[in-house]
Amino acid sequence: MSAKTILLYSSTVENATALMSGFRKIDIHAGHIVLVVSGTGVDSQQIKEIEQCGTEKIMIVHTGDDFAETISTALETTVHEIKPDYVIMMNDPFETEVAARLSVKIDYPCFTNCLQISEKDGEVQLDKMLYGGVVVGHYVSSKSLVCTLNENMCSDPLEMSGKVAEIIDVTVDTDRTKTSKTIVKREPVEKTVDLKNAQKIVSFGRGVSKEEDIRLIEQLAEVLDAQIGCSRPIVEDYKWMKVERQVGLTGTTVNPKLYVAVGISGQIQHAIGIKDAQTIVAINNNPNAPIFDIADYGIVGDLYEIVPKLVDSIKNHRA
Repeated sequence: MSAKTILLYSSTVENATALMSGFRKIDIHAGHIVLVVSGTGVDSQQIKEIEQCGTEKIMIVHTGDDFAETISTALETTVHEIKPDYVIMMNDPFETEVAARLSVKIDYPCFTNCLQISEKDGEVQLDKMLYGGVVVGHYVSSKSLVCTLNENMCSDPLEMSGKVAEIIDVTVDTDRTKTSKTIVKREPVEKTVDLKNAQKIVSFGRGVSKEEDIRLIEQLAEVLDAQIGCSRPIVEDYKWMKVERQVGLTGTTVNPKLYVAVGISGQIQHAIGIKDAQTIVAINNNPNAPIFDIADYGIVGDLYEIVPKLVDSIKNHRA
């Protein structure tokens, strides 16, 4: 089996570390491995942090902006130079858009949200999520591909290889007139919680009838030493929480050791987001709520009665 040329793309240094962690789980006979990192804030000093990540080259590609249209055009130029067999990146929203745009430009099939990639008998085999993660599809291809890796593939810490990569700065001249967006201003996004890496999460949904009653959820989270999450309506409809606390297909996919769902019905988009949780505890006054179909432990009743008793019970047990 001939060695393959791999182009790895990351929009940030942080993503590059996760991407390399996921790439090491791929069963492909890789020969030449080139990591491309772009972004207006990326510089050589930051790249020094990952220079031993396991690639022979790290290219810092400067494009002038961070739009997917521009980045995909820059990567098209890089692909024509390197001629990789596979282009691989993370399955976050931005890089998925880059992957889709790039695949059209270079005429490579695009497979997103891949759970596993391997080679057998000269063909590449891929497993990817379908229908929001309800089922897994298996694909076989003999062509060069653009792929994005599922976030759970990229969650392990990266061990540095000890081999220092060659770092190359490249400025790519792209046609800026085709960009459909304009940067008006930049504001840092304040992130106060990291649900993706939380070991315990207490989430709540429409069953909490008033915003001030969130204090009940906070008390339960405090005694469990857990982070607070919520369902989509709490963020999008009620505006009680920021999107960083939204759990589900359209929010954050989580895999904690303990997930407590309080007043959450458990519709499919939320269920997909918590399917990797080790233990799920559900509290809901509707015995037919879908959340009980996936819960390990279920309590049917009024959360306004159950949560305070649960808090007191945990406190007494610890005392």
